[in-house]
Amino acid sequence: MQRKIKVEYSRDELLDYVKKSFLLLLKGSVRIVWSVCLVIANVCLWTGRKAYGFIQKNPGLSVAILFALMSIMTVAVYASMKERLTTAEWQRDSLKVKVDSADAWKAGHGTRIVEYR
Repeated sequence: MQRKIKVEYSRDELLDYVKKSFLLLLKGSVRIVWSVCLVIANVCLWTGRKAYGFIQKNPGLSVAILFALMSIMTVAVYASMKERLTTAEWQRDSLKVKVDSADAWKAGHGTRIVEYR
């Protein structure tokens, strides 16, 4: 026995299908977001447990690793600040050269009123 496919739908049936489709799409989106949040939380908790276990087993090495990480971050921040300062000084010097050049041009090429008799 073959089933017949319904070709014409009433307005109410179409609205019902649209509602069901939207709700299923919304439900799937919420599940995906919730699953991603759970994966992130589980990875963070697993990493924390492993780090805590490592710190308990090797306290001296843990302190040395933390000190090394802090030193690397300090050097990185210092380099970034030095680069910004150097850029600011270069921009200031460049502006000063332009201003001095403009002042020198005005002094040498100023307009003078000359009276002829």
